[in-house]
Amino acid sequence: MPDGEESRPLRRLMRGSAAYGMGAVASRFVGLLLLPVYTRLFTPAEYGLLDLLTTTSVLLFMLAELQILSGVARGYYAAAAAGELPRLMGTAVRMYLRNAVAWTALAPLLLFALGGRMEAIGGWTVFLPVVLAVFPQQLLALSQLVFRFERRPGLFVAFSLCDVATSAALSLVAVVVAGMGVPGVLWGLFLSKLIWGGVAVWIRRELFAWHYDRARARELLSYGLPMLPAVLSRWGQNSANRYVLALSLGLADLGVFGVAVRVAAVVAILDTAFRASWDPMAMRLFEEEGSEPVFVRVLGMYLAGMFAVCSMLAFVGGMLARFVAGPAYEAAGPLLGFLAFGLLWNGAAGIMGAGNAWARRTYWNALGFAGGAVLNVFLLLWAAPRWGVAAAGAAYLLSTLACAGLVLATAHRNHPIPYRLPAILAAAVGSCVVAAAAYTLDRSTTFAALAPATQLAARLARAAAGALPLAAWSLRRLAVRRQARSAAA
Repeated sequence: MPDGEESRPLRRLMRGSAAYGMGAVASRFVGLLLLPVYTRLFTPAEYGLLDLLTTTSVLLFMLAELQILSGVARGYYAAAAAGELPRLMGTAVRMYLRNAVAWTALAPLLLFALGGRMEAIGGWTVFLPVVLAVFPQQLLALSQLVFRFERRPGLFVAFSLCDVATSAALSLVAVVVAGMGVPGVLWGLFLSKLIWGGVAVWIRRELFAWHYDRARARELLSYGLPMLPAVLSRWGQNSANRYVLALSLGLADLGVFGVAVRVAAVVAILDTAFRASWDPMAMRLFEEEGSEPVFVRVLGMYLAGMFAVCSMLAFVGGMLARFVAGPAYEAAGPLLGFLAFGLLWNGAAGIMGAGNAWARRTYWNALGFAGGAVLNVFLLLWAAPRWGVAAAGAAYLLSTLACAGLVLATAHRNHPIPYRLPAILAAAVGSCVVAAAAYTLDRSTTFAALAPATQLAARLARAAAGALPLAAWSLRRLAVRRQARSAAA
């Protein structure tokens, strides 16, 4: 693929990331926006409970969704060309409804089995909105996919912003005015999903006809279900440590860790924005011959840009965490470097695993993420009693690096893509060095004794040094473009 043709999809990718990224940022940003409020209204133990329940809500959504959305994305263009898009969407909605009803019916049995343990954290009042929100959340996600594939970023952004604003407003009213505490946050999230999921379906109601096609349902499940282990494994790598921390250390330490995760979510938000545009493009590139160099360039762009962001967050984020969350959550600051770089490699593994998707062997990605999740849990079980909540950050970074390496190795075997291994190794080593340096800096009593202005200057200088890979990558791309223009002239 010529350099000019190769750069065109990358330009479309960057434009798409900016457009759909705004909506993705809004949908992921609600926790960060409300963090200063919740950390001042809730104790660390209460915030730990909220973090545990929102993590559980994500797990329930994935179990009920069964990756049907991925199946719809895969068959969207073919169904649209055949005039069968309403049948595809109707089938997906019927499947969602059945799954949501099944999980809602199972919820009382789960509460009964947990008995006194659930009563200790509020009983059914905290768990019921988590279960009820599953189906509205599925409808909203399906509608957002339609907006993306129809290339209607205005609607995508509008619904994302409305969902964020409504959930924030309802949650604040429930907590501050009605005094409902943690359950109030969950009921606010449920009502927001119910409102905007229904409105989104109504706007595109001609696509959501009440059809059910068994053949379509089998196609959706045959494509989506093999991907579910990979998704659950990635969830386990990112979130299973919540349950380990709650059992090993308690909800208060989980609350501190949850605050660090919320601040580090800046990286996850950028990754979500990137993937909102990259995933549809990658599916099209799978069908094009000679498109492997695009994946190489995208990975280089991703690593360089995200490394700079993570470095800045590692050295400046500690001050940000203390400013945003308050002194009760001060221990969250030193964890940010580990979590930010862990999120970087979690996202990079999705790009490096393209060879497995190309060969339609995504179960290798599932094995990679499962291996990372298992390593994360075992490291945390061993280290948490010894080093406390700090062990969670280091365990997460090490496990994501191991996962990315395993995914890259299997993908290269199934469909070789000429990624630049020395650059990947340098970025991996640099991630560990920068994260450890930021942790040491935040824990240093000598540094804490410096004047605030001196501390800020030192942090900014270290953050600027972390941005050097981005500058080097940018200069290299400019040199390549100049050479291509000179050759063309």
